[in-house]
Amino acid sequence: MKTLFKTISNNFCGNIIVEHPEVDRNQRKGIKKMNMANICDCTYKITGHNEAIMNLYNAIRENDDKQSNVYLYKLAEHYGVDYEKKKISVRGSIYFYELDESNNPEYPVLTIKTETAWTACTLLFNSINLKLN
Repeated sequence: MKTLFKTISNNFCGNIIVEHPEVDRNQRKGIKKMNMANICDCTYKITGHNEAIMNLYNAIRENDDKQSNVYLYKLAEHYGVDYEKKKISVRGSIYFYELDESNNPEYPVLTIKTETAWTACTLLFNSINLKLN
């Protein structure tokens, strides 16, 4: 099977303090507040054949709500990815994307920045890659 694009990702999962009545009760009892990682900020550099990259770039633009916010579930639905059946997390969005064709127009680089819940959305991009194959 030929891969139409490859993804190079850089992940950062951040911690935020969970505010919940149980946390306040525990704190009064001298138990420390719990930190829980639930935000994952990723930067993807996707490169490959021009046709595949342009297809993905155009799909992102079509689903952009004009505030640089593309919901991942809309992208999955655009490509017909059954994310519920495949148990692929699509909780999150693309908040930045940029196409760079300056170095080699035959193999452009698409930069995508996502904010997701708990984990990176690499499985979604792999599924889209299979759909484009």
